[in-house]
Amino acid sequence: MTAEKQNTETKPQEEKCYPDFIELWKKVYFQNEEAWSNAVKEYLSTKTFNEMAHSMREQYLGSYQAGKQNLEKLLETSVIPSKKDLAGVAELIIALEDKIDQIDFQIHTHLHSITDNLVRMADFQQRSWEQIDLVKEKLDTIGAILNLPAEEPVLEISAPKKTDSLKKKNKARNETTG
Repeated sequence: MTAEKQNTETKPQEEKCYPDFIELWKKVYFQNEEAWSNAVKEYLSTKTFNEMAHSMREQYLGSYQAGKQNLEKLLETSVIPSKKDLAGVAELIIALEDKIDQIDFQIHTHLHSITDNLVRMADFQQRSWEQIDLVKEKLDTIGAILNLPAEEPVLEISAPKKTDSLKKKNKARNETTG
């Protein structure tokens, strides 16, 4: 048993060495990255890559334009509105909203001026009635001073009398219109 104890005692003293996988991965990654980036840079700067990219772009643009034209033709024949149609309707709606806002503003402005004028007219009418009442009071006091009976009107206003010349003119008008 002493031999077994010595074997177990020596095992902890021996250090086991494990490789550091993270450091190994970093080293491989950076070496590969540099190699790949150099290879890609060289390939991108070649004439063949430029020709290939140009031909791919031309093919893409040709297919895109053909697809767009086909879609526009389909939308023209179908009942579904296109983006152009919707944009046109949206522009018309915006223009209509602007006109409605202008009309609303004009109505508001005109109503405001009408109400101001009505208030002024009511004030003027009120002042006129007050002045008429003052004139009546003064006429009553003048009539009282002159000893006129209160039932008789102090001032009588009558319509102008028609003269013979006015009668002739009215008769001539009636004959021409009749």
